[in-house]
Amino acid sequence: MTTPPKSDYHIFDHCNLFSEVLGAIETGIIIIDLETAEILYENAYAIKILENVRVEPSFGGLYALLQQEIDALALGGGSRSPKKKIRSGHRLFGYTLYALGDERRHLAVFIQDITDQKRLEAIDEASEMMNNIGFLFSGIRHEIGNPINSIKMALAVLRKNVANFSQPELEKYYDRIFGEIGKMEVLLNSLKTFNLFEKPRPTVVDFAAFFDEFVRLLGMDSRRRQLAINVRIDDGAGWVNVDARALQHVIMNIFANAMDAMADQPEPSIEVRCQSGGEFVVLTISDNGCGIDPKVKQDIFKPFFTTKPQGTGLGLMLSRKMLAQMNCSMEIADNDPGPGVTVTLLLPNAALDAPAGNCS
Repeated sequence: MTTPPKSDYHIFDHCNLFSEVLGAIETGIIIIDLETAEILYENAYAIKILENVRVEPSFGGLYALLQQEIDALALGGGSRSPKKKIRSGHRLFGYTLYALGDERRHLAVFIQDITDQKRLEAIDEASEMMNNIGFLFSGIRHEIGNPINSIKMALAVLRKNVANFSQPELEKYYDRIFGEIGKMEVLLNSLKTFNLFEKPRPTVVDFAAFFDEFVRLLGMDSRRRQLAINVRIDDGAGWVNVDARALQHVIMNIFANAMDAMADQPEPSIEVRCQSGGEFVVLTISDNGCGIDPKVKQDIFKPFFTTKPQGTGLGLMLSRKMLAQMNCSMEIADNDPGPGVTVTLLLPNAALDAPAGNCS
């Protein structure tokens, strides 16, 4: 038998080392060959997870479980699959597939037990929710309490003086009472919106059709303000997986804030751009308004925080809530350089699921 050169021993040592490392980590790793329909490698943790989800640790068993993701990658649908979850009993497993090389003959599957991670996230989310609920009810008590006290005071004065007051004086108190009632109505309508999208129903949305309709809805208001709206949709960013009604509500809120910020701008403009970010579409909405005061930036997502005389302080909080329910996110930053603000939304990219025709 011929002795391998020392350089080959070095390679063998590295292979053994990599194999030991991959075998010891608590992430299931499986590499499959689509051409020969076989599993080339699977570590012990992957076999353990497949046993937990009652799947045979073979190519046939794995293909039956992950057929949709495997076929999509094999046909050239991106370099990785979206993150998915499998539930088996009380355990939850998350997995992602990656295409290896340009030929797409080999795929790698990474799978983890995320039960404890999701449990901790749920506890953290519940704790944060309780804090927000406490803050919310404190705000509601304040926002409703003040108008009620004002109404009580006005009614007390009227009760004692209604026979002595002139008509103009009576009208002044009536206007005050109806004004305070109007404030509470605005608040109650905002709270109604809080539950309007409790269960969003994401579908594949064509951004071109969506923004055509959105700009048409703005119509008269944008023309009255002489607002220039420019929409640019890059290749690979034309389709998203969201609830169209909820997204329209969010973007309408963003536009309303932008238009208020551009009230003194002689040439107000909003630039909308959709760019592909892999599994997400990056939607940016930039205005040339007055920007955000650094002193209030950290408070803009807090309920009831507002810098507007007639604002409720619920718009951005509700928008962020709706987006989170659709696996989306929102960030707000000042433009640098230049005036104004840019709002960035990350939305699930649905290019692979886009139908032949348009939908919105």
